[in-house]
Amino acid sequence: MLKNFSEAIALLDAHPSVTGVLLLDTEGLILGSSLSNQERSELLAPTYLSLMIDIYKHMNALDEIANQVCLVQSKQLVLIQPIYDIILVVYTEKKELDELQSKIKAAVSILKAIAQPEF
Repeated sequence: MLKNFSEAIALLDAHPSVTGVLLLDTEGLILGSSLSNQERSELLAPTYLSLMIDIYKHMNALDEIANQVCLVQSKQLVLIQPIYDIILVVYTEKKELDELQSKIKAAVSILKAIAQPEF
């Protein structure tokens, strides 16, 4: 069965603590979004890409590996996870995080099936 970005976004968006989902490519272009404000999405996309690249560069310099970055804001968390050449950004309230991580794992599986490089 062919999977698509909408399926991964809907899976996460259905979680009660999720306030938005954003999918980017490695150029910062939006592949999909559940955020109601498209203009805000377009402004945030390059910022998240740049931030993620910097964090992973510094982690590599320390010989550390991270599969997910969590930004803590006053009222929400922003979870950023690269999947091949896709970047998943999930906005969530600070609750039900164990359940959310299992949803993220399922969404990552969908995105891996879509974005897996063919060698």
